[in-house]
Amino acid sequence: MSFTARETSIRAGQPIELFDFRRGPVHWRYTGADRDIVQAGIAYSAGAWSTQGFTASGDPTQETLTVSGPLSAGIAEPFAALSPSDPVYLTIYHLHAGDTDAAAWWVGQVTSSLRKPDHIEFSGESVVTAQSAQGLRMGWQKSCPHAIYDVGCGLDPAAFSFAAIVTGVSGNTVTAAPFADPSKTPPGRLAGGFLSFAVDGGLLERRAIVAHAGDTVTLLGTTQGIGVGTAVTASLGCDQTLATCHDVFNNLPNYGGVPGLPAVSPFEQSPFI
Repeated sequence: MSFTARETSIRAGQPIELFDFRRGPVHWRYTGADRDIVQAGIAYSAGAWSTQGFTASGDPTQETLTVSGPLSAGIAEPFAALSPSDPVYLTIYHLHAGDTDAAAWWVGQVTSSLRKPDHIEFSGESVVTAQSAQGLRMGWQKSCPHAIYDVGCGLDPAAFSFAAIVTGVSGNTVTAAPFADPSKTPPGRLAGGFLSFAVDGGLLERRAIVAHAGDTVTLLGTTQGIGVGTAVTASLGCDQTLATCHDVFNNLPNYGGVPGLPAVSPFEQSPFI
């Protein structure tokens, strides 16, 4: 019996949901059924998984889906302290018990998580919702609007990164001798950059650097996953000024700011915002 036939049947339906979370090449697959399910040769682990409702507001930019699962699930670990550095995508399939014909019911991206005492909830937006969102326009400003290493900046992070071994961790600070090596980074220039380090599955996790002094950097968020002896890669940061763009990165042709922008509007004599 086909999926459509069972889906529209009054009595023959035995619906099962399959949840496929993906970050890069790594998958976490679960089902809300009472036993493990193998679909198209792929195993889905049984657990207390369910969708908590889909909000169909008529406005695609406001439509969200909530999925709940056990705290012991592997997908809960990357969200323990911060959201993962890379997007986590989710595909939900609908299947009927005894059938091999499954249909993709929802495809999108996990946007946030909420840990409850006995379970974790993931909120997501569908592909349609994401495509309906309006993008930001680039504004006229004195400082550069580009994020370092993005498409507008054009720099290759590999050319401004170096390896280090962590020798100390305290709170949200990380210490390593190469951070103070002037041949690798100008003093304080790691601020605005990031640390990268490997996690399970061959994935890279990144933490933004908010301050840099000597051999110590201060991270945005936590140091979860970083300990003494951890191999990290430090990438230089940028303060979006013309001088840094020229002196440190030699990237002046891609500078996106307008240093000569007047501070007062010539039309109404009021400061620009």
